[in-house]
Amino acid sequence: MAETTLDDLLATLYAETSGQQALSYVRMIWEQDRWSNFGSYARTARNIEDTFKQIGLADVQRIETPADGRHRVGDWVMPMAWECADGHLRITSPDVSEPVLVRRFDTPNCVGMWSGPTPSDGFEGELIFLDKGTPDEIESHPADFNNRWVVTPGQAREVKMAVTRAGGIGVITCWSRNPDRTDVVPWVNGWSDRPGGWMFTATDTPLPCFSISRQMHRRLKDLRDRHGSVRVCGRVDAHHHSGHLDYVTARIVGRDEPEKEVLVLGHLYEQGANDNASGCATIIEMARTFHRLIESGRLPRPRRSIRFLLMAECYGSLAYAQDHRDRIANTIVASCIDTGAGRPEYSRASYQINLAPLCSLSFYEPVHIRTVSAYLSKHRPLRHLKVTPFGMGTDQEYNDPVLGVPTHWQYIGSETDLWHHSGDDLRTVYDDAYVDLVCGEGATLYSIANADDTDATLFARWTAAYVKTQVLERMAGTRAAGVEQIGGATDNRVPLAGTMTPSALEVWREIGAAAILSVQKLTGNIGPAEQLARQYEEFLTAEAELVATIAPASPAPASAASSESAAADESAGRSTSDTARPGRTGAKTGPATSGAAGSPDAIASRDQSHAAASRHEAVRLIPARNEAIFGTVALDAIPVEQWAEGGVTRSPRWGGPLTLSLWWADGNRTIAEIEHHVAAEVPLGDVDLVRWFHFLSKHDYVELYQAGR
Repeated sequence: MAETTLDDLLATLYAETSGQQALSYVRMIWEQDRWSNFGSYARTARNIEDTFKQIGLADVQRIETPADGRHRVGDWVMPMAWECADGHLRITSPDVSEPVLVRRFDTPNCVGMWSGPTPSDGFEGELIFLDKGTPDEIESHPADFNNRWVVTPGQAREVKMAVTRAGGIGVITCWSRNPDRTDVVPWVNGWSDRPGGWMFTATDTPLPCFSISRQMHRRLKDLRDRHGSVRVCGRVDAHHHSGHLDYVTARIVGRDEPEKEVLVLGHLYEQGANDNASGCATIIEMARTFHRLIESGRLPRPRRSIRFLLMAECYGSLAYAQDHRDRIANTIVASCIDTGAGRPEYSRASYQINLAPLCSLSFYEPVHIRTVSAYLSKHRPLRHLKVTPFGMGTDQEYNDPVLGVPTHWQYIGSETDLWHHSGDDLRTVYDDAYVDLVCGEGATLYSIANADDTDATLFARWTAAYVKTQVLERMAGTRAAGVEQIGGATDNRVPLAGTMTPSALEVWREIGAAAILSVQKLTGNIGPAEQLARQYEEFLTAEAELVATIAPASPAPASAASSESAAADESAGRSTSDTARPGRTGAKTGPATSGAAGSPDAIASRDQSHAAASRHEAVRLIPARNEAIFGTVALDAIPVEQWAEGGVTRSPRWGGPLTLSLWWADGNRTIAEIEHHVAAEVPLGDVDLVRWFHFLSKHDYVELYQAGR
């Protein structure tokens, strides 16, 4: 990037970026998306399409993805479209002075998304209160819930199917992640029947759902305690239909290699001014800023293109990847901006970078951290930088090696937790936060898009130093649970003994060298990076004996958290061949079988035999992926009752060892080797990867082949 220094780039972006202009984009998005109607979402997409054209961006596209509850993107099934014209919940008994609890006209998210409709005069019934908000409370006495409104302190989705099976009228929830805000109404943004599911599909149950505040919940319980019972009437004027959910994309065209791109993306269609009208507004302001600077000659046009993508969270980013596999193959890195508008003096309002998983480690890590740290040190010294290891929380599916785009997730926090409730409005946003995100993310992406051979060599040096530091930290028994930085200083190391075993060291040998060599996406002169990779491997060889004396090698267990849990809270492809792949011996394997039940001693003996057989399979079986299925594993196309065959109790769509294990399956590694790679990043717990891969094989996610002897 010899045409401009990093300091000059940061200063130029800082001078041109307008927090007030970004705030106007926030208003444009939030005024539509807060209604959570698909008609409103379509208007948002058209508004952004028009805005991109007005800015002057190239190749503006608005693509309609089917929202029919059946169309598949990756392993996810698109939701059905939903429109809600009105809704309210009111007390009918006892007589009270203020019977109306919530009205959609006043609080749009008081009706849960995809709530089923009611008759025009509503559903009237007695309230029954759950103590903990668990399905067990309903399933132990289902008759008590028949023809009643069920009030839960927990998440509505957790009890939806128990209420449905018991014949309840609907669900009323007051759950919010922020326990201190008792006045806010939560947003129910998913209505799947499946454990760990999300949006509503064609096979889901249209049960009515309302949200109320904790204060309202307390009022209803007080009325119940004083009068013996409370009755309410809930009315929902809504309908489900086959519609579309759009994504909008445009770019600034690069001058030398326009087909190669860096990508910044953010998700639309949420109810909050922070989450995520702010993230999307940041991206639009970044596009305006870059276009203005480049067209005026104040910033050179980058060698490669900068692409902007706004879409539905996960569903939209997967749809884009499915529609444009050629573009994804030429995308170098991606930055996902999700929320952000807090004042720098707030302790929660740090600038947070969530890194890529180890399977996607690259030069992006050190370039990104160094660039943002340089910006904050110079222009926003009170803003705290927090760097965290990979955790799946939003549009990070492009980290899947099948897609091959290292993707980081960025956001700036707020004074209090505003996640998914009515308190996330325009009063909570701070315009300078948009400037910080535009400058930090924009400078990083521009530096990569405009990198020349000299820059690529510098990035390789930074990466070699970065991966070596990561190894040394783990060898010392320490690791940053969150690398806390202010002005470039690092603190808050968290002791974590025993993190570098001999098998983990071998994983780091592989991924560290690959990260250094990842600069080949930027240059044909790969010689300096190859030399650095050799030096890094020599360093690891010298340290391997020391690691072996500290943590003797031991075989990894074939089983390793009980199936994946959802953090919030599916086009199954065909197998490519029924024969062994080139370079492998043996044929495709079938699913494992289990023995007959017997006495406790027989069961224990069988369990030991199964463990030995599982270990034997782990070292000889190689999973090869069906590359038509990419991103995180949602299991949306597989009936829930079959999940147990893979040891799954909840959809693993939000990452964890099951998804990571599939991402490490490259057609060369055995299951035992995949276990080592996953264990180098997250605990395996009691996940049985042999069982998991047999399950995936049965459903055409992978084919299993025997390794050569």
